[in-house]
Amino acid sequence: MRRLVRSADLAVLAVGLTGLVATAAAQEVSAAASPFVQLEGAAGSQAVAYELLGSTGSTERDQSIRQQVVERMAPVGASDPAALALAAQRVRAIAGVTSVDITLRPEGLGSTAVLVVQLADKASARPAWPKLIENPDTLLKLTLSGGVGAYSEGQAFFGHWTAFNAGSPVAVGPATGARLNFLDYAVAPGITGFTRLGAKPLYAYAEASVMATGTVGADIYREDSRVKVDLEKAFAGLIWSPSRQRMVNLSYGRQNFTLNDGFLIHHVKGSSNVGDRRALYLGGRTAFDRALLGSVRWDRWGLRAFGLDPNEYEPLESNSTFAGLNLRYEPSDRLLVDITHIENTASDTRFPTPQGQRIPREGIQTRAAHLRWRDALGLPGVFVESEIARQRSDRVDLDARAAYASVGYRWRDVRWKPALVLRQARWSGDDPATARYERWDPLLPAGSDEWMGGIISSKFVTNSNLRQIRLRAFAESSPRFNFSVDWFGYRALELNNLGANPLLGTLASRDLGQEWMFTGRWFINANLYVQTIASVNRPGDALRQALQGPARTWTSLQASLYWFY
Repeated sequence: MRRLVRSADLAVLAVGLTGLVATAAAQEVSAAASPFVQLEGAAGSQAVAYELLGSTGSTERDQSIRQQVVERMAPVGASDPAALALAAQRVRAIAGVTSVDITLRPEGLGSTAVLVVQLADKASARPAWPKLIENPDTLLKLTLSGGVGAYSEGQAFFGHWTAFNAGSPVAVGPATGARLNFLDYAVAPGITGFTRLGAKPLYAYAEASVMATGTVGADIYREDSRVKVDLEKAFAGLIWSPSRQRMVNLSYGRQNFTLNDGFLIHHVKGSSNVGDRRALYLGGRTAFDRALLGSVRWDRWGLRAFGLDPNEYEPLESNSTFAGLNLRYEPSDRLLVDITHIENTASDTRFPTPQGQRIPREGIQTRAAHLRWRDALGLPGVFVESEIARQRSDRVDLDARAAYASVGYRWRDVRWKPALVLRQARWSGDDPATARYERWDPLLPAGSDEWMGGIISSKFVTNSNLRQIRLRAFAESSPRFNFSVDWFGYRALELNNLGANPLLGTLASRDLGQEWMFTGRWFINANLYVQTIASVNRPGDALRQALQGPARTWTSLQASLYWFY
């Protein structure tokens, strides 16, 4: 028996997992989704699918197992980072189930968490590699994630490499030639485990992994081919879960963390992939140096607390740390509302102003309110998402604002299930005519598929002093292949742009340009994933005038293969 069951009634809004399964996530500056990174805070509306493989030999028994899977994978707390892993443990306890895996399939409209359940007429005597132990109480497995990608950049930095990168500690070049062709690769072996402690509903989990990354050829920042091997993940945690709707989770170590869809904090910013860490375009390193995470799920209420220390690139180390709280309420499976408070608890960073002041990042407080609504207003296929945020500081006169609104529609009953999404986002800039500082501190936003714009624009545009419009068209030709086409438009809100790339510190125009991006996603099987991207960026008047010369069209072609076991 082979069946893929999508259940709208069991859709969850955001699924996170502490690293017990290998899945997919957004990449830092290029690929829209790097599946060898652990599932963590998938962006957008998150559906759950069920893929049942094999058979117990009885049609009635197979149907009964499917119904039990649906019941056990429908906890209200599925948006908590460990809830999905815990639910998967409950599925393993079903008689006739011999193996359970979870993978994430990015769709360009959020992602689908796919539960792959293996059935058999009798339990296997030994778990299949890389699982060392798999039973209803314990999972211990080896992990082997990785990827390899071929990339081609035409007229990088619009043919003005030196102007964009002068003085940058991550740029070793200059990159020469009208087109740069190079390879990135990453390999991350590790071990992960999850076990019940005694008869009580108390569980312990842990993970450790090492990652080797490398580049062959000259990428857009470096001409040398190098390899970097370093610790990636090393964390442990405890979960207490007396029921499917109630859970307490505490963890500490080198791990991922994402808040909602990554508008404020996303795990791809937990670690930098620049400089001698290499494999910039694969963006495999995502674990924070240190992350203390706590969450409580009680029926439809949830509270998350976090303390974060990003793994910054040493020559650019700002010693920035963050702490915050997120309180959420899910009145239904289709509606999520939450509020967030974040504080920059430490930082060496100081933001410049036209008056010569240096505004400290340390002490900036961010407060935000967020809403995500599927089948909005009772209309099937309509989805709405929005967030508004404000930054203040007790140390200086600071008032910065950011917000976005996204609305879309998916034709569920039409072939290929097409969808259209329109989003507008704004991050305030500093008005030099006022004494108050108003430029938005972007914090740790997500990768290029969500909150760093297109794969090209994300290399020189930051989420400050910016209005971004995105129009996305999406289609799914099969459960294993989908594609999206994006158009991005960028405009500065203020001509004063200090804090951005020095080349663009003062603008003569608000027009920053446009980008068109095509992304194709092919899920060969539960362990192999191919992603292709083609993007074109035309610079706006602001860049043309800053460059004081011909600004060529920048193009990017990418093809990446990822594996995750």
